[in-house]
Amino acid sequence: MAPGPDENLAWGLELVSKLNVGILNVGGGNVLSVVNAIEKKYCRFTELLDARIPSNIDVLLLPGVGSPQRTSAALGTKNAADVWSFLNSGKKIIGICLGMQMLFERTYETDPPSVGMSLFEGTTERLTSRPFHIGWNNVKFIDERFKKYDGEHFYFNHGYRVHPKDDDSIAGLSYASGNELIPSVITRGSIFGFQFHPEKSQIAGKALLNEI
Repeated sequence: MAPGPDENLAWGLELVSKLNVGILNVGGGNVLSVVNAIEKKYCRFTELLDARIPSNIDVLLLPGVGSPQRTSAALGTKNAADVWSFLNSGKKIIGICLGMQMLFERTYETDPPSVGMSLFEGTTERLTSRPFHIGWNNVKFIDERFKKYDGEHFYFNHGYRVHPKDDDSIAGLSYASGNELIPSVITRGSIFGFQFHPEKSQIAGKALLNEI
C-alpha cells in the first residue's frame, strides 16, 4: 500500500536504509528459501551471477546448494580483488553449507579439487564417520555473540566438512556422528559461515540469519 502524504518521508527513509543483499546464484542454489527467510522490511535483494560485486551491495550471500565446479568458476580468482575490497570496506559475506566451504582454499568434493575464495586457510574434505550428515543437530557456539542459540537444533545436509588451518576461526561445533566433531560455524571480522542451513532451521535459524 502506498503511503499517505504524512508518511512519505518516513517511507522514503525506510527504503533508503534497507540493506542490499547480493545473492550468488549460479544454478541449483536454494536462493528462494534464503530470500524467504530474510526479513523483507530490512533488506532488498540483487541476484549475482559471479563475484563481481556492484558498489551498492551491502551483504554478499553464498547460498547452500549447488555445484562446486560452477560456484568455483563463478567466484573465480579474477574477482578476488573485488571480494577483498568489499570486505575491507566493512561489508559482510555470509556462506551457507557449500557457500561456507567455498570460503576456504579448495574443496576435494571434485576431482580435480575446485578452487575456493581463500578467505580462510584450509580445505573441504569428505566426512570420515558417515557418508552424509542429514537432519537436525545441535550446535555448541563458541562465539559469545551467538551464545543465546547454544544448544538449539539446526538443519544439516552435507557429506563434506571444512578443515580450517586456524582454529580461532571456529565459532561453533557439532557432531556429525558420535565421534566426528566438525566446525559448524566459522567467522572472522565480517565473514560468517554456517555448515547448517539457517534458512531451513525454523524459528532459531531464521532469527540467527536475520541477526547477522
